[in-house]
Amino acid sequence: MLNKILIVDDEPFNLDLLEQELADKGYAAERAINGTQALQKIDSLHPDLILLDYQMPDMNGLEVLKEIRRRGNDVPVVMITAYGTIERAVVLGEGPRIDLADLPARIALVRPPLPGERASYREAVDAYRRELIVKALKQAEGNHAAAAKLLGLHRTHLFRLVKALRIG
Repeated sequence: MLNKILIVDDEPFNLDLLEQELADKGYAAERAINGTQALQKIDSLHPDLILLDYQMPDMNGLEVLKEIRRRGNDVPVVMITAYGTIERAVVLGEGPRIDLADLPARIALVRPPLPGERASYREAVDAYRRELIVKALKQAEGNHAAAAKLLGLHRTHLFRLVKALRIG
């Protein structure tokens, strides 16, 4: 069970949105407005999961993640960004153990858990993805092309996610 989640984002609206979503699902969340503050809070809070914005002014998310790993901390990190690209996802996938989730409603392709990755974290991410896709499909009245557009995905990516997440 995730007891403490640290949200790191320089946009107050995103912090409010993510904190409220997590609270609605019963999770306790702490906030950090930049990479420096995040590193300080990680040392004192010892979070079970970090939601880390990629694009921040003082340190970008990848720099923060590298410092977290340099310190020997293997906390699961979900990199979030409004500027997600396949190229960035590939680059991030080659480095430290992270996931890329695009905001506001874009969803990265599902991949199997990495060795040593916490199953509860992976299950939580997949459950959240499943919930977003089901909502989009309902809103689009079952039309996959329209649901893909709502999610900011290419239609084939949505089909892959539906299959991978076993959405009926």
